[in-house]
Amino acid sequence: MSYFTDIAESIKAHESYRPRPYPDPITGGKPWTIGYGFTYLSPDECEAVLEIKIRKIARKLLKRIPNFISYPMRVKMVLIEMAYQMGVAGLLEFHDMLAALDRGDYDQAAAEIRNSKLYRQTRGRAEWYAKMIGRQRCQGNP
Repeated sequence: MSYFTDIAESIKAHESYRPRPYPDPITGGKPWTIGYGFTYLSPDECEAVLEIKIRKIARKLLKRIPNFISYPMRVKMVLIEMAYQMGVAGLLEFHDMLAALDRGDYDQAAAEIRNSKLYRQTRGRAEWYAKMIGRQRCQGNP
C-alpha cells in the first residue's frame, strides 16, 4: 500500500462513511458533515462529483432506454439532466415523451414535457428541456 492509501484507509476507519448529512458529534449541530467527515466541498470537488454522477446516470439510461444511444446528442443531454433532477425512475415515467422520441417526433416529446407535473413545478427549467428537444426537428437531426 502507498502512503496515501494507508492514510485514506485510516481516515475511513475512524470517520466512517455516512451518505447523508449529520450533525457534529461533539456540538450536536454545526458543522454538519457528510461522507468521511466532509464539512465543505470546493468548487473543483463539486465539479468532480457532478461529473461522476452524470456518467452514472448516462450508463443507467443506456441500460434502461433501448434507443437512448441513437437519440441526437441534445436529446441525450436533456434526458440526462431530467434524470439528474428527478432520478432515473422519475424520467422513465415519461412514457409518452420517450415514445415520441423513439418516433423522432420531437415536437410531441416537447409537448409531453410541457404537459407534466415537472413543468408545473419547475417551469423555467422544464421549458428549457422542451425547447432543446423541440429544436431537434429544426436542426435536421435524425
